[in-house]
Amino acid sequence: MEEQIDWEMAWDEMESGKNHIAEQHLARGSKKAVDDCRAWWSRFNKDALSKRYHRTSENALELAGPVELKLFLMYRIRNSRSHKQQRCLHRSTVQAYYKTLQMVYSLDTKRQIPKETNVIINKYIETELTQKFKLIMELKDKPTCSVTDLFNLLHYHWNQDVDSSCHGRYRIQVAFLMQLIAYTSSRPGSIIESHCYKGLKQVLKYKDMNLSLLRKRNKREPVTYILYERRDNPIFCPIMNLLALAFADNAFKEEGIQRPEDLYNLEIPHFKESLVIQWKPECRETPVFRRHVDGDICDKTPLTFSDFNYYLKRLGLLSGYPQTLTSYVLRRGAANAVDCPEVTEAQRNQIMGHARADVFRRHYMHQTVKVDTQSAYLGTVDRADLIKNIGLMSTKRDPRAPVKIQAEELELEHPRLTALLAEKGSLALSLKDKHGTIKTAETAQPELHRQYTNLRNQVNALKKRLERDALANLRATWFENVDHEEIKQQLKGQAPSTFTYVKVEFDCPLRSVIAAYHSGSKDSVHTWADVVRALASLCSQKSPLHSKLTLGENQCPVCFNDDTLRLSDRLHSFHATGTLRTHIHRKHSDLIMSVGPVNCPYASCEFVLECGEHLKNHIATVHNLNL
Repeated sequence: MEEQIDWEMAWDEMESGKNHIAEQHLARGSKKAVDDCRAWWSRFNKDALSKRYHRTSENALELAGPVELKLFLMYRIRNSRSHKQQRCLHRSTVQAYYKTLQMVYSLDTKRQIPKETNVIINKYIETELTQKFKLIMELKDKPTCSVTDLFNLLHYHWNQDVDSSCHGRYRIQVAFLMQLIAYTSSRPGSIIESHCYKGLKQVLKYKDMNLSLLRKRNKREPVTYILYERRDNPIFCPIMNLLALAFADNAFKEEGIQRPEDLYNLEIPHFKESLVIQWKPECRETPVFRRHVDGDICDKTPLTFSDFNYYLKRLGLLSGYPQTLTSYVLRRGAANAVDCPEVTEAQRNQIMGHARADVFRRHYMHQTVKVDTQSAYLGTVDRADLIKNIGLMSTKRDPRAPVKIQAEELELEHPRLTALLAEKGSLALSLKDKHGTIKTAETAQPELHRQYTNLRNQVNALKKRLERDALANLRATWFENVDHEEIKQQLKGQAPSTFTYVKVEFDCPLRSVIAAYHSGSKDSVHTWADVVRALASLCSQKSPLHSKLTLGENQCPVCFNDDTLRLSDRLHSFHATGTLRTHIHRKHSDLIMSVGPVNCPYASCEFVLECGEHLKNHIATVHNLNL
């Protein structure tokens, strides 16, 4: 019997849910943005609307008209952190505020904001708000990472970077992640743990990858990215890094696969096109990219986006790029690489994971027109090779650029910092007068101690921000003037500037093997298997075995040479000499109060002093640290 449908009820259900977004279908990041916007609207209703209309937060949103929405945007800007810190917002940021409010309106009222209202609000943002709050209208620079840039970054990463104190596995993971994002255009959150999906462990695992020996001919499967070896240019080879991680994790199901040579001694049967190499069942759920905890790599804790982003920014800075290097620089590079006649629009959307083609046009397309319009107009042969290189990140790269601001160039005179330091000093003096030390006040007056700690954290954060801003301004000025100085130099008859990377001598022989093979040195006698073996061994090397450590500014010489401490504690840099002095008096009083012979804690110094007082005098005169 045919089922009877209540068409009236179905009609009502469809009408009530028309244009409605199901909140459970939102991504975690979108849900957070929606919740934040709701909180802002509740505050706005409490501070402004409720005093006039006496409405609840939900009713106020449903009954809101253009006037209320305009006031909300003004309220949101005035109470934003950027406005309070006297920094201008981008107009696109305010437009994003309104788009999120539209989403909240749709979720809470089951209706859309009328089109006429949207037109009014958008015009209000573009005119009155832009003028009133001096909103920045210029588009943000969206650099793209080309193959040249990727080579520069990977070359510095493997052949020049000796200052990093990261775990050996991190060095392989960062290079492999850069290759994966560049070759597959994947979002970082689909490979490693992002903030929006923290704790869910929705990351790339061994079960998500198939490793196969293939013949030269191969058919591509849909929605599958195929990566392969590049022995002709090993610095670009992702398989080398994957095998290194797999060997380090002992992930192969076959017990006989213990060396790289074991893989390539296998032969594919003549009647098959491939030979699938399987993972151990216990390794299938193991994240490929993992982070270290207390100096060791944890088997279950995935690498986070913040870890990867830190190393990317650092690598871009040290490699001499004026742009900030992020994972989306690599993704945009992949997007522009597949924007070619050989790739259809549908294929590009599939590769990028876009639902519509206009997403690429609005957010990923390079600002530089990649067409030789001059040759097209003149009817001459186009200069595609020239046009292709215009707008690359590498055109502005200069490895001589400053990467650290000197102490004499750093000016920390800021009214907010002065006020915080005065308040912190006054509170510290009060606590010391009452309790002798600030540490004692933690139990006697916990509320005042928390207040002091909060002030100290604010001071440290502001100092770091001022230092970052000073370095950014220094680098911006340097990049702005460097070509001008070069031209002046050559006009005076001087030779062009030259630069050559200093040949690095690695303490770790594994790094030497990898660097020589990646650079294509003719003197290298190592094979592909040797390098995979070296990479796998590097995965187990705790920092800093692959680089030299030197005592930095405001670092404790006693802690620095204590191998029993965690690396983060050994390398901890105190914010001021006074803080370092206090630390030594508290933690290492046995040295400076000793009545017998004591060794100088500095590794480079072999002096043996008669007592603690002589040690303090020695450190003050020889090592310039007054204790």
